[in-house]
Amino acid sequence: MGYRTLTVDFCHDGFLNFTKLERNALKPSSCFQFTLLTIPAVYMLFIISISVYMRKRRPVPVVRIPFSYMQALHLFLVLCNLITSAVLICCIALSDIYSKKAHLDVVRYLSMFVSFLSLVSFALLSERFRRLHQPRSQLLFTYLLLLFLSTLPRLYGLLVSAANRQPTTTAYAASSISTIVNKLQRVQLYAVAVNACITFALILTQFFSPYKRENSLISDKNACPVLWASVPSLWTFTWLTNLIWKAYRRQVNRSDDVFSVPPENEVERNFLRFHLSWQLFKSRVKRSPTSGVLTDHNNENDDRLPLLGESTASLPDQHEAASSGRDHSALVLPTVAFRDGSSARVKPRRERPSSMSIEDACVAESASKRIYGTKEHAWLLFRALFAAFGMRLLGAWLLLFVSTLLDYASPVLLGFLLRFLASPSAPDWEGHLIAVVMFAFGLITTICGQRGFHHALTLGISVRSALTSAIYRKSMRLSAEARSWYTSGELVNVLSVDVNRIMESFMFSFLVWRALLQFVISFVLLWQQLGLATLAGIGCLVLMLPLNLFCMWLAQKFETSEMQWKDKRLKCLSEVFAAIKVIKMYAWERAFEKQTTDIRKQELGRLARISACWCISEVIWTLAPYLILLVTFVTFTWEHLVHIDGGIPSANTTVWAPELLTPERIFVSVNLFNMMRTPLILLPWSLSATIMAYVSVKRIATLLLSGELDDYVVKSSEDSTDAIQFKDASFSWTPNGPLVLQNINLTVKQGSLVAVLGAVGSGKSSLLSACLGDLNQRGGSVSLQGTTAYVPQTAWIQQQTIRANICLGESSDQLPDPTSDEAKWAWYQTVLSVCELQPDLNRLPAADLTEIGERGVNLSGGQRQRISLARAVYQNADVYLLDDPLSAVDSHVAQHLFDGVLGPQGVLKEKTRFWITNSFQWLSQADWIVVLDEHGQIAQSGRHQDIVDNTQGHFAEYLRVLEEQLSRTKSGKLYMYVVPAFFINLDALQPFSCFS
Repeated sequence: MGYRTLTVDFCHDGFLNFTKLERNALKPSSCFQFTLLTIPAVYMLFIISISVYMRKRRPVPVVRIPFSYMQALHLFLVLCNLITSAVLICCIALSDIYSKKAHLDVVRYLSMFVSFLSLVSFALLSERFRRLHQPRSQLLFTYLLLLFLSTLPRLYGLLVSAANRQPTTTAYAASSISTIVNKLQRVQLYAVAVNACITFALILTQFFSPYKRENSLISDKNACPVLWASVPSLWTFTWLTNLIWKAYRRQVNRSDDVFSVPPENEVERNFLRFHLSWQLFKSRVKRSPTSGVLTDHNNENDDRLPLLGESTASLPDQHEAASSGRDHSALVLPTVAFRDGSSARVKPRRERPSSMSIEDACVAESASKRIYGTKEHAWLLFRALFAAFGMRLLGAWLLLFVSTLLDYASPVLLGFLLRFLASPSAPDWEGHLIAVVMFAFGLITTICGQRGFHHALTLGISVRSALTSAIYRKSMRLSAEARSWYTSGELVNVLSVDVNRIMESFMFSFLVWRALLQFVISFVLLWQQLGLATLAGIGCLVLMLPLNLFCMWLAQKFETSEMQWKDKRLKCLSEVFAAIKVIKMYAWERAFEKQTTDIRKQELGRLARISACWCISEVIWTLAPYLILLVTFVTFTWEHLVHIDGGIPSANTTVWAPELLTPERIFVSVNLFNMMRTPLILLPWSLSATIMAYVSVKRIATLLLSGELDDYVVKSSEDSTDAIQFKDASFSWTPNGPLVLQNINLTVKQGSLVAVLGAVGSGKSSLLSACLGDLNQRGGSVSLQGTTAYVPQTAWIQQQTIRANICLGESSDQLPDPTSDEAKWAWYQTVLSVCELQPDLNRLPAADLTEIGERGVNLSGGQRQRISLARAVYQNADVYLLDDPLSAVDSHVAQHLFDGVLGPQGVLKEKTRFWITNSFQWLSQADWIVVLDEHGQIAQSGRHQDIVDNTQGHFAEYLRVLEEQLSRTKSGKLYMYVVPAFFINLDALQPFSCFS
């Protein structure tokens, strides 16, 4: 009795062993069919790996997905798919047992087993995404597509086998074993067909989003549908259809008519991502003293502060900031940026050690000079941007890379199609296969290309929002020295021009490497078609490159010069617009017009040169495809000695058939050259944009590395009764400049009114700036407790309504309203009353809802000052820093403001008021008086009576100087506003009745 030998192979019939049968049919090998079934399983392993890696990063919950009919149908289809897979495994095993095959293919069982496991994983991952409140998964949808496509070759192979199975009359065929094997093969066919239909049904279920408004977890009623759109809708952008129709009907008139920004493009999220990477790379550079990068005094807490009008709900460390005792919402001016003074975050004052090395000293000295952008600065900012947004950029590049590769499959398939049409004996299945593959590749190319381009565009917007926010926050923290380097025009130029150029470089950065990739692929394919003649075309291209590169180099030089002249023009225009009234009053229009025009002519000259370089480059690359095509075909015909006379070779010419310009060679070559045309045209633009972005990166990096104010204001302990305390404090406007305040020792009690007096230039306003942290601390310490509000001497007004200006920092839906919060509305009305704004509002057509022009041009100086004071009072802060707020109002209005706001009976009577003043009529009501001398030192301090009784003190000398100055004035009216009219002989100074 003999035993049958069984050979175990992974795949015995070969992977690409295609067999042509009759009827022009194609049957792929069994190994090929079963190997394709492992592709979805491998992809599922990739999905599982990503899920494990991203398990701690939970996505934003979108909608609750209850177990509904759709979910039940989805689960039922998955179970049916699992059952059919199990049936297929059993049928394959029984068929091998009964047919007594000599070869056992492992790939048959392995592919079905891993396919079964992948289906189980699909069911588990679907449930996980449902519990994470995610309405879709692009990865799982792609898995279903791969599963369906991998099933089709197996189904096709079984159909071909069934159609070509010949009936036999042998005894073996009539046996029961043969009947069982045939039935098992038929069951396999039915099972595979059912499996394909079920998979297709699962794909159809993905076209419907489970999102319902009542189950939404998104509070924003105007949220973007991209959050819950189905995968097909996401890939085909049909989620935009409603917005397109609304815009077509002209119903888009307000911001509420369009969708909100998706979470991935929100400013706060993008800025925090960039800020973390920027701080990381900047700290690494700081460890190297020879790097030449500016060492600025960075403040991490300031970067966490919300911008004006932003909500603090979504910012990190909100609970920590709220529990620190400092309410940042009390900031009433954007130029004021208080820090969180908790002991865990306070940075000690940076002192230069005596043992500083030469390199450290060089870097420290460079802080006093403006350092312009270098390659190191640009590289630092580029690394930070790539660390923050690199993964999104690589994702977009990957989609565009796939799109580019599949796009070049079109000329190759076109060659196959022309070859098929030229061969009458070619089987029909070749044409069908080529047509199907061309359609599939075209579809995939379109989807990947558009998705990649969309990702690149949104990434550019995210980069712009992050840089804009970083530059804005940086401008709020620039030191006095660094602020002198940048005018408002330069900052506007950086925000409007440089940031946009970097945005465009991120959007279209793929054009550079994509053009190079297309050149390489086109060269390889053209070499296969034309051989050595391709070198002639490439040589023509190489000859054009140096001239184009020279044009780009010139454009970079002109671009740098043009940006400098643009900064000068914006600076000049800003100054002109700021003083337009004075210019018109003195009839200086012509002089300033000539100055501005001269600067503009210089700028236009640089722009003209840049445009000339552009034109030369455009002409070169526009003619390049035609010249290359002409040179290549002429070289090809000359190389093979093919003489064409009217399109027909002459009779005495020996023509080598393989080298003829056949339709396949001509059409494929022309198609390849046409595909090279677009990158050739876009390459100069992309190179120019890259060069301009490089210049902008250096400018922005220099700004972000400029010096910042040190965080020296310390938060006082909660049980302390001192609101403000100076201990041996000295300050200057620049790190190495002269001292404006020296050896200040001052304690301000909570709830007290402290008046600060002094001559012009004595440092009164600097004292408030020291409280705000705007100066450079040269010694001592400063502590401050509670929230702070600041009223400058020159009011800062936004182009908004009066109510929005007073309630600065609150969004439109948070503004006080009589129908909303009664207590908030009552406090708002009290503020209007005590700040003497109600009479003015009664004369305005829309009261406090009247729109104020830019910088408050439609208001008087006194009205602007009262709005600024009302803004501070409305904040209800703990400490008020008042820089002579009563100087711009009339005397009777000033009396009302003092009585209703600042005085002992005012609404701020329980608040700490640190008051700079030049008026003497209210000094008797101050709790403490501080007198500064011309050196920025406290010459005299004490209660009112003590100050007045000291006839030899600095206060008496100050009044004597004022008398000498005012005695030389011809009008006595000015005398009344500064010193009482009944001021008597200073030699026998007595307490004044106005002080008592």
